[in-house]
Amino acid sequence: MPSKRTSHIIEWYEDRGFGFLADGDGRIFLHIRELVNGHDPPRPGDSIVFAMGSDKEGRPQAVQATNLDRRNKLSLNSWFHLLLLLVLPVAAFFKISLPMERYWIAIFAAIVSPVTYVLYARDKRLAITGGFRISELRLHVLELIGGWPGAFIAQRHFRHKCSKRFYKFIFWVIVLGHQLVALDVLRSGELSYTVWTIIRPLIAFER
Repeated sequence: MPSKRTSHIIEWYEDRGFGFLADGDGRIFLHIRELVNGHDPPRPGDSIVFAMGSDKEGRPQAVQATNLDRRNKLSLNSWFHLLLLLVLPVAAFFKISLPMERYWIAIFAAIVSPVTYVLYARDKRLAITGGFRISELRLHVLELIGGWPGAFIAQRHFRHKCSKRFYKFIFWVIVLGHQLVALDVLRSGELSYTVWTIIRPLIAFER
């Protein structure tokens, strides 16, 4: 696997789909088809991670390039799905009767979701450039304590952690858990009481 290098765009011709990266006193050719996220054209100054390769005529050029400054845009469907997933948690939030509890929950959610998003972005950058990755357990813990909306956005924004089936399975289990907790709050603890009545005889039997 060719080693990766990092440079920045010094010229870009959007109408022609190519440009040049800085390379000391020279420059390196880059075509938009070599950009992993090339649907969003780069601009001068954007940071690019790439490997050195050559075109069909053997001339050197940047290949396997990733623009660190241009991200994938969320589709309307993704935003719609996120809004649907937030319906129960938001309704449960307003069901809480104590204002101070709602205040601290809102503050916590406003912190943990952006933090989760930022760590996804950092892990994506490390995956591209190489380096000590952020553990999947840490990401899942952040999702579990309320950062799953930030993770949902980051997965689609950075196209990160989208292909690992087991990781996605755990993520959706966490999201489902939040939906069930919210539903339980809305039903005044009916679900948790039902579960407790089921497992209580089993616990008593084990003793």
